[in-house]
Order: sequence, then structure tokens, then C-alpha cells
Amino acid sequence: MLNFYTENKNKVQGAVFWGNDWRKALCKCIQCLALYKSEKVEYLPDIEDSAKSYEERGKKRGATESTYEQGIRALASIGRVQQIDAITEYNRMKERLMEYLQTFAVSKKVVTEADINRFFEEMRNEKNAGVGQPYLCR
Repeated sequence: MLNFYTENKNKVQGAVFWGNDWRKALCKCIQCLALYKSEKVEYLPDIEDSAKSYEERGKKRGATESTYEQGIRALASIGRVQQIDAITEYNRMKERLMEYLQTFAVSKKVVTEADINRFFEEMRNEKNAGVGQPYLCR
């Protein structure tokens, strides 16, 4: 048998149905707060700790996509050939970056922002070096 005390000290016994605002009806006197704590249910009188509040927070979080989700969506919006090219270039860049960072690990040198900027500048220069030169099969 369950016993609950409401704010106006009415004792409720047995199974009860509590509406959406049932947490507001819980007693918040010093003795009851101590009881909630001793029973490890001190979250019960917290209005912000409802299933509805968790659902609303989840919806807000779901509204903002992660960088990964944005990338997948962008990848899905282009053609298959472009997808393969993008993935190939990404893998190439990842492998080159891992090799570049490995040199820092071997020498136990700290990687700085300038080092990373230098790496991407070199990648850009390599890519731009091939631009403008027509391909001749002869």
C-alpha cells in the first residue's frame, strides 16, 4: 500500500492516478524533503525532472544536427561519382594528415595551430599545382 502526503497534509493511500502536475502536489516541507533524500528519490518534487521535460530537451537537441549528420546529408545530396571523389579525397587527406602528425609523435613535439595550418596550406598548393594544366594523352 502506498502512502503519499500532499501539500495540505492530506494522506492518500493506495493506488492513485496523478495528473500532469502531480509533482506540484507533493509536500515540500523539511521533513518530506529529508524523506525523499533518505529514500534516494529527491528528484520527485522537481518539476523540471518529468518525462515531458526530457522529451522536450531531446527534441531541441534533435533539431540541431551534428557535424557528422550534416556531412552525411551533404554527401547524399550529390551524385555518385562526386560522392566517390569526395570520399577518396577525404581518405587521402586523412592518410596524409596521419603521416604528418606521426612525425610529431616520433619527435615528441607538440602540434601547434600553425603546424596544422601549414599542412592544409601544403595540401592546397599541391591541389592548385595541378589546376590549369590540360591533360594531353600524347
